[in-house]
Amino acid sequence: MFKNTLFLKIIFVFLFPYIGMLYFNYVLISENNEILNQSSKIKRSISNIKDLEYLSHSLQKERGLSSAYLSSQKFTKELKQQRLITNKLYKELLKNSINISIAKVNNIKKIQIAISTLSLLRSKVDNFSITPFTVISEMSLINDLVLETIALYSKIKPTMKFDNRLAYINYLLIAKEQAAIQRGITTYFLYNKLTNKDKEYDLLRKSYIIEEINIKNFLLRASINEVEKYKKEVNTLEFSKILNIRSNLVNSNFDKKISVEEWLILKTKKIDALENVYEYISAKTLNNIEEVERKAYLSIMLSLTLLIVMILIIIILIYLLRQIILKEQRNISRIEKQQNVYALLNSANKLLIKSNTEKKIFKKICQLLSTNTNMSFSLIYKEIGDKFDLVFEQNNTKAILNNDIKIIEQVIKKNKYVMFNNLKKEKDFFNYELIKKYNLKSFIAFPVKKFGMITDILFIFSNDRDFFDKEILILFNNIIHNLEHALEKIDYENERKIQEDKLRIISYAFETNEPMLITDKDVNIINANNAFCTEIGYEKKDILGKKPSIFSSKYHSEDFYTNMWNMINKNGSWSGELYNTLSNNKTVPLLSTITAVKDENGIVKNYLAQYINISEQKDKQKLLEYNATHDYLTDLPNRSLLLDRLGHAIQRVIRHNIIGGLIFIDLDNFKAVNDTLGHDIGDKLLIKVSKSLKYSVRDEDTVSRIGGDEFVILSDCIGKTKEEAKLNIINLAEKIKFILNDIKDIEGHKNNVTPSIGITLFDKYSISATDIIKQADEAMYKAKKEGKNTIEFFE
Repeated sequence: MFKNTLFLKIIFVFLFPYIGMLYFNYVLISENNEILNQSSKIKRSISNIKDLEYLSHSLQKERGLSSAYLSSQKFTKELKQQRLITNKLYKELLKNSINISIAKVNNIKKIQIAISTLSLLRSKVDNFSITPFTVISEMSLINDLVLETIALYSKIKPTMKFDNRLAYINYLLIAKEQAAIQRGITTYFLYNKLTNKDKEYDLLRKSYIIEEINIKNFLLRASINEVEKYKKEVNTLEFSKILNIRSNLVNSNFDKKISVEEWLILKTKKIDALENVYEYISAKTLNNIEEVERKAYLSIMLSLTLLIVMILIIIILIYLLRQIILKEQRNISRIEKQQNVYALLNSANKLLIKSNTEKKIFKKICQLLSTNTNMSFSLIYKEIGDKFDLVFEQNNTKAILNNDIKIIEQVIKKNKYVMFNNLKKEKDFFNYELIKKYNLKSFIAFPVKKFGMITDILFIFSNDRDFFDKEILILFNNIIHNLEHALEKIDYENERKIQEDKLRIISYAFETNEPMLITDKDVNIINANNAFCTEIGYEKKDILGKKPSIFSSKYHSEDFYTNMWNMINKNGSWSGELYNTLSNNKTVPLLSTITAVKDENGIVKNYLAQYINISEQKDKQKLLEYNATHDYLTDLPNRSLLLDRLGHAIQRVIRHNIIGGLIFIDLDNFKAVNDTLGHDIGDKLLIKVSKSLKYSVRDEDTVSRIGGDEFVILSDCIGKTKEEAKLNIINLAEKIKFILNDIKDIEGHKNNVTPSIGITLFDKYSISATDIIKQADEAMYKAKKEGKNTIEFFE
């Protein structure tokens, strides 16, 4: 987008934090997505564990009923119903066992194999061909496989705070399995009146130990709420009866009748209580997972919203930065354009001084314009007779014009320039194909006047649209003005030469008011009129026989005189400004013409010198130059001279690596002085302020007045470092503030005017003189906002 990498650098600086935030959002979304994936896995595991646990619970009930049935030949209906429930839960387990690991698949297959033997085991129970103890053992093996598979599902990599529940819930299920085993064995004991001395008691005792160990492990790892739930479900009056039965069984105390049905109901209640605790933990785990999922979803939505907002902010920021930088680029381009045209103006002035014919001037002006990259072609039309003809063009440029006569007519009618800033729309005047070929964008035609009449017209084409803006027009008007002056001077010189060629020495009225001097061929003075003697301050007798070099001044070099005589010997005459020394040693500028007077054979016999004292014109010129660069009231430099000196100051700052400073002063309440006391009092106050300011600064500093009550002080070497410069310029500003506040009255009137002061520093990195003044101006306005009569520094 730009010729340099400024835009990319600024974009990187501004967008780096946002890129970091985008990356942070991406990481946050990824983490929450991982949480959702993990929670989904845990939910599947809990679902599978629940299916296995339901099957385990059903097998436990079937095992207990099978043992009771073999011991009492009762519970037939309940046993059949429980078998149906077991078969149903088994089928659901197989249906839901998809997308599981190989280890879990192998365990499911083991369960399938074990369940396949369940039919034979049930048949033996129905035929009473198996003991209750054997049924308990065989079915416990099947249930162990189910519990083992549950343990596999519980082994999930802990990435969330609730994952360990799947591990310690296994302790609860093992304890529940042991309680179910105890239900069956104890039923068998009660029916057969066995004692603790029978060998089957070892299995029962071992089951008690395993249950107690797993309950302890569960309670150690469970949360407070889960422990409270366990105590609420298990520690009741009914379960104390289980402990009494267990104690009686240990002591072989069968005096009291212990109802097997009562035992089964009580033990089943305990098993169901453990089942309730398991259901509570599972439900709580699922609730926690759903809460985590909800938070994760919410976090993802917020992150995505923030992501979208940041992307919008980045887009807006890029757009705004692009607009700002484009504006700055345009400002820089405009300043560069003005500098180039200003340089062209200086070159044109030098060219006009050196050129002595109209043809050379036109040629060199067009060549000079072509050196500017923004100005492609130029043409010059001259009035010849009653029409304007083309007298100079570059590379057949006239072909670009469709109607040059109409443009000339508009220039003459308006008596000013004619400008087109979009040539593609002006097909009546220009050749569209050539405009497109040469990439021409804008055009201007300047009238060139001699002695107030339009005699020539300068056409200029530019490759830059809207190239001829207000500032460029001001510079070009200066070029045209200087061109007009040079052409007038050439006409004057040509006319004078014509007159000189017509007259010979005998035709001159020697004793006129025009100073004249005659020498012989060896340049010895042979005569001088009274006007010359009066002008030069010598008596005629004192200069006769001497050479005119006695009047030479140090203003001219030896080379100047050598070139002058070479021109006289070559062309027969010379005209120009000559600075001679008077008898009082004062140097005076004379417009001089020296002509070689030849005989009919072309042999030089004499030299005739004519002089016109142009001191008054020179003084007027100096006065005009001074007035153009100084304030008429205070004699201080004006804005134009300030800008020129500030430009030189910037160069010195760059060359010597120092710090410059600028102080912008605006007089508070000055308008009230003019309105109440009159402008004459206001003018006297301004003069007094200017004198005070000049008194307060160094000789090398510039004090300028750039507006009605606005003053600027330029100090191009205020320090070698920013710290030193800042201290020095603040001290200077404080001094200025004190001095201006010390002006107590104006012509007998009380002075209420105070200064608001803005300060800025500039170094080798500063852009332009205009920008530096703007910075100080902004600081001054800040001082005004802070209550006036204050000093503010541009930061």
